[in-house]
Amino acid sequence: MSYVKKATAVKLLHVIGMVLIIKGLIYGQSLDSKLLQKASFVPTSTSAVDQLIEVAQHYDIPMGIEWIDRPDARVLTLPQSKGATVQGLITAILRQSPGYQLKLTHGIVHIANRAFVDDPKNFLNLRIREFKVKEANVFDANASLRLNIKMTLHPARYAGGWNGGYGFAPGSVFDVRNITFSGRDLTVRQIINKIAAANSNALWVVRLDPSRMMRAEPAFFAQEYESEDFRWRIIPLVKTSQ
Repeated sequence: MSYVKKATAVKLLHVIGMVLIIKGLIYGQSLDSKLLQKASFVPTSTSAVDQLIEVAQHYDIPMGIEWIDRPDARVLTLPQSKGATVQGLITAILRQSPGYQLKLTHGIVHIANRAFVDDPKNFLNLRIREFKVKEANVFDANASLRLNIKMTLHPARYAGGWNGGYGFAPGSVFDVRNITFSGRDLTVRQIINKIAAANSNALWVVRLDPSRMMRAEPAFFAQEYESEDFRWRIIPLVKTSQ
């Protein structure tokens, strides 16, 4: 390759790199600006989870919520704070349920209870050796993750292959094939975060009950609505197709 061609290639790579950096900064600033804007919205729900969902949807904030269900959960009232930012509003909601923390993780506002976020009995900490989706919608990605969880926990059951399927209502807001990513040694939490971030119109909720273990997978805390499978909900920020 001639010197001119090499120099041109180097300049092109530099430009591409700068564009990617700028795009990353813009995306980060966008989320920061949403959190730092003045809050004028008051949720109407009386549970912390539903209040957080309302705030996320109103301000278009991608969010991941790990909530600990307790039998003595209180009905909440929203503290009134003039001049509060959106982040301040979220903090005010969490203040009524001690132990929760807010972190910004790869474009997602992640909310979790410090006492349980790293617990190995929290299925979100399960690691998947390899995960890959290409031009998938949320339903495809969810189904792939569910299969990968089962294959990780019970590899012998899938040694000879597998069959099965899933469906979804046509025209769903989540039937958009904009999810493409791959990775190794990712936690279930990281994968759900990536699904939500790639879709760009989603928040997710997992509700754990540490007082019970799953019947089908007794190594893990039970989740809402006792079932034989792991449960997470992905909820649209905007409920109509974009």
